[in-house]
Amino acid sequence: MKVQFGDLPDDAQYHLSNATGIDFSPWRMVAPRWFSAWARDERGAIAGIFAIEFKYVWEGYVNIVVMDRRCMTRRALRSIFTAAFSQAVRLTAEIEPHNRRALRQVQRMGFIYEGYRRMGLEGSKDVMCYGMLKSDCKYLPGYQGPTVIAEPVLPAVTYERVH
Repeated sequence: MKVQFGDLPDDAQYHLSNATGIDFSPWRMVAPRWFSAWARDERGAIAGIFAIEFKYVWEGYVNIVVMDRRCMTRRALRSIFTAAFSQAVRLTAEIEPHNRRALRQVQRMGFIYEGYRRMGLEGSKDVMCYGMLKSDCKYLPGYQGPTVIAEPVLPAVTYERVH
């Protein structure tokens, strides 16, 4: 498994769009607006993508797709978060309430639940919002535990739209 950093290749961008349901095709996912890491398996197929969009200088919006968990090693995550927090004060992950796998993934990574935004994604999808500060990141040296503990008041299934 080989992890690479840089401007996201076209095949990885296409895969990210398909996996997330978000059309990234109008944008070139290149620095400095984007920071990307991706892994390829032994056959050269995309095994995982970690793309961060810096909409603001101080905040990065995280998009993660993992097909093979072997690509997200502690070493790779330490490198990704070190690079991300060299620029960002905070990272934000917005996840659709029905995407249980992604919700578990960001919680395991140490993102903190911050709220629910109706129509918060592309103006058409509800999202649960998670954030991480450098001090919350368990992959970085000096981590002493989360700075705050917050959970959704109701389980994610409660937040699904009724119409």
